[in-house]
Amino acid sequence: MNSWLFHEKDVIYKSPSRKSMTMEQELRNRESIYDFIIKLGSNLKIDAKTIFGATILVNRYYMRIPITTSKYFVACAAMAISCKLHDTYRLPDNIALIACRLKNPTKVINDNSEIFWQWRDQLLFREELMLKTLNFDLNIDFPYDLRNDLMEFKSDNDVFEDKKLDIMKNTVSVIELVSSLPILMSYEMNIVYGTILIIVVLEANERFNMNIKLPKDYIRDQLNVDINLCLKCYRYLLALIDYSNRDVKCISNKPATKRIRKVTDEEMLSVVDESIEIRPRSERPKGEKSDSDRPHSRESSHYRPSKPESRNIRPDRDLRPDRESSHYKPNQTSSKPPSHRTDRSDRSDRSDPYRKYMQY
Repeated sequence: MNSWLFHEKDVIYKSPSRKSMTMEQELRNRESIYDFIIKLGSNLKIDAKTIFGATILVNRYYMRIPITTSKYFVACAAMAISCKLHDTYRLPDNIALIACRLKNPTKVINDNSEIFWQWRDQLLFREELMLKTLNFDLNIDFPYDLRNDLMEFKSDNDVFEDKKLDIMKNTVSVIELVSSLPILMSYEMNIVYGTILIIVVLEANERFNMNIKLPKDYIRDQLNVDINLCLKCYRYLLALIDYSNRDVKCISNKPATKRIRKVTDEEMLSVVDESIEIRPRSERPKGEKSDSDRPHSRESSHYRPSKPESRNIRPDRDLRPDRESSHYKPNQTSSKPPSHRTDRSDRSDRSDPYRKYMQY
């Protein structure tokens, strides 16, 4: 079970980086790290699985630590760890040399340069720091394993089977593309895979004027996912893309914006055939939510019980202040007018993408 899952609100409003940057700026920084990892992996000539693993490690790390100017050192450390995990080992010296050349293309850098030794020392330091921060929990679910399992299953849907190989390849490609977004910090891989699979089928039907549908109960039986969770994951993905494009000064994730187009729940459901009760968003009474829509629902596969707050309170002591105590202060009415500023997580601004797509 993936223990690195966070509520969508925690990712958007309570990320460690929120103290120093907005959500739009954080997504821009995450994309720059993702692009750097892609270039680093290409120069090191390593496979897509290792690159994807490094991306996930970085996303997890920055759910514990704020993003700072050391982000590219962290990316190098994540690449070094991912290489060790997936039998594509590269020497730290090689990783550091290629990385500092990528960030300093106009300089002549070799293994005797001062900047090289700076990158190498930072890589080794950040690698140890990352392992401690992640508590050595390096288990990652990959889309490639799901793709291989789905390719082995044969259905009686001939139209789908004819295009199955291309559909699965495109699904994995889009998942790699959206991995720059923190979508996998809130949803399991099988939920994201099912969501992107539906999007790819819709895209194929539109581009090539086809009528491809998934086999009956394909999402439920093969991916073990409730289709309603896929709908919710899709809405969250749209919210993240809206955040990426909301501030004209730091627009990010343009490739993902092009691939993830906006469709209704009814259009999403038009390519699936699931024998469960499915109620699109437009058909639900106002204010009603399904089990999968409730935050941290026990029925959902990404439920995580909240940890109790740590308070230094003795259970045998009365919590109410003693009136005889010098610390007791009666309630006093303030002469200052009440502040109209509210917490970011409690805003009712409908222009907020999270409230636009995730709450209704």
